[in-house]
Amino acid sequence: MSPVPSLASQDDADRLVSLLCSERLQIGLKEHVCTPENLPRLVNWVREQCQANRAWMVCEDGALLGMLILKENEDGILYVVVAKSARRRGVGSILIRHVQSRVSSLCAEARNEPSRLMLQQCGFRETGDTSQGYPILSWRRSNPGGK
Repeated sequence: MSPVPSLASQDDADRLVSLLCSERLQIGLKEHVCTPENLPRLVNWVREQCQANRAWMVCEDGALLGMLILKENEDGILYVVVAKSARRRGVGSILIRHVQSRVSSLCAEARNEPSRLMLQQCGFRETGDTSQGYPILSWRRSNPGGK
């Protein structure tokens, strides 16, 4: 049985921040974001995302396997982070497909090749590049009226 995504609560913020910072190089998070001076600010920001129902997580046997944070307007994915120990098990795809079932369109920036491939496997198509040269991928439900 596959793990099921759940909305993260404000109480989960510390765990989500730990995962974000442990995988910061993989997801392209700038080094200064996870410094001890900035950590309280990051935890507060993650709590805000949880309170706004923009943070999803996948756990198995109490272990945090992955997380996804939507952009503020909820039309895009800001972060998909999978713990190193859970990679290549479909955790990122589970999170993305879960969110896709609730919206009609999404966009995402692929900062590495595994992210790009995962997004493409979930039906995203390249639609451009960021000013830093990262591919932008978009997805739109083929039947916006249906689920």
